[in-house]
Amino acid sequence: MVLRVLVYLIDVTDACVGHSEFKKLSFFILTWQLLICDFIALGNKFILAVPTSLVGYQMQSVYWIILWNAFIRFFTYTQ
Repeated sequence: MVLRVLVYLIDVTDACVGHSEFKKLSFFILTWQLLICDFIALGNKFILAVPTSLVGYQMQSVYWIILWNAFIRFFTYTQ
């Protein structure tokens, strides 16, 4: 997961450098959309996995956590 965050940060840096030159190309628009969705999905995994690992029991029996997880997965197109 740490390697994934590092790769995303490199992608964001690259997109920021190339954004001024190529901002009208559809590739960079799609790249920004994918980066934002991937960061949201990764944040969702941190929010759900890290506290569950630290506490030692499944906290997803709370109804709003299940709904939030389903909404984020729908929004970011992840499995």
